[in-house]
Amino acid sequence: MKKQDERHILWLTPGFPVDESDTRCIPPLQSLAIGLRDCSGVRLTIISLHYPFEKKRYLWNDIPVHACGASNRPLVLRLPIWKKVIDIAKAINKEHPIDQIHSFWLSECAWLGQKLHHRFSKPHLVTLMGQEGLKGNVYEPWIHLEKLKIAAISPYQFALFEKRKKRKPDHIIPWGIDRENLPLLGNAEREIDILGVGSLIALKDFKTFIRIVANMKKEKPDLKCALVGDGVEKKELEKMANDLGLADCLKFHGLVSREMVFRLMAKSRCLLHPSQYESFGMVFLEALASGMHIVSREIGIARKMDQWTIGDNLEELEAGVKKILGKTNQSSVILFDQESTVKTYVDLYRIM
Repeated sequence: MKKQDERHILWLTPGFPVDESDTRCIPPLQSLAIGLRDCSGVRLTIISLHYPFEKKRYLWNDIPVHACGASNRPLVLRLPIWKKVIDIAKAINKEHPIDQIHSFWLSECAWLGQKLHHRFSKPHLVTLMGQEGLKGNVYEPWIHLEKLKIAAISPYQFALFEKRKKRKPDHIIPWGIDRENLPLLGNAEREIDILGVGSLIALKDFKTFIRIVANMKKEKPDLKCALVGDGVEKKELEKMANDLGLADCLKFHGLVSREMVFRLMAKSRCLLHPSQYESFGMVFLEALASGMHIVSREIGIARKMDQWTIGDNLEELEAGVKKILGKTNQSSVILFDQESTVKTYVDLYRIM
């Protein structure tokens, strides 16, 4: 039975954690889901298309999740999954009438959300998550932008989307830091000079990271650096580091837990993030909250400030690292907090 004044929100997402220990799966969605769960007057139900890689219905932190187990199968084999999503949504709506459909990424989930919008005549909100500001996908021609509300997660993403689609997003809602679950500054020694965190793919440009480390080592022989993440460029990057004689100063940690990332951040001085694109950059929020300084390109939520240096090329990024390593002060900075993010979405749900 639906409570009076309760808003039932149906999320559509390509992936969601398989259980409470799965902290690496889309962390901002996890924090937002828990924040909404704790709000009076909000009921949240989640349909996850591809991950977990099995069909099941389960509770995640007391939130019902319906996993369809599509497992990123080829497009031509997804028709049964799409039908399954519609059937699940119909059953959910029958048990607890849906008030709002919220899709993540302007892609498959948004397209399915549009179909549910037509079926249930309920408002449809899409949060842009990734590279929607850079390129399209096979679903975009079939998504009617004028029939949905769009939330960007940064002014940078907003501007790129507007330029490409000739249509402004309706809102900018940044992700926020969950203060309770993020280990902040603490008393850790800053024994790591330069830290890199991200997928080891071409877009993240960690080759520039390694070149800067190699140049910096010439001036600072006792330099200590670390690189966290995995991806298709891992072996190439490891070989590049070895060829440049960085075996003793650059440690590849591979894929680690989110908690381990926080521990490394608490021991690091500079986050060097040479990525060519970020729609937001959750790693930026986490680094600042952990007391780090940042050097990056002007992407995502990047902004010039005492703790943040912006560069456009290797030389400017390297100069920024040198400047940071010459400083001694480290202080925690919270750019956006999770409470504000949750409140903004709750207010939006109530007026749509």
